[in-house]
Amino acid sequence: MQFSDESIDKFQILYKQHFGVDLDRKTAFEYAQKLYRAMELTYVQISQDDFEKLQKRREQTKDLTT
Repeated sequence: MQFSDESIDKFQILYKQHFGVDLDRKTAFEYAQKLYRAMELTYVQISQDDFEKLQKRREQTKDLTT
């Protein structure tokens, strides 16, 4: 995956805001690649119907999490 210079700049800013650490461009690129790959491996697109079922189930079980 290739990232634009602007994307890497934004990633560096967000990383600094969240973790308080400045990343050089090479490290930011590596971290962005790893994050992208993790998302690629874990993200599963679901249908609108499945999404609505999931939301309904979450609403029904909300009280069980407290």
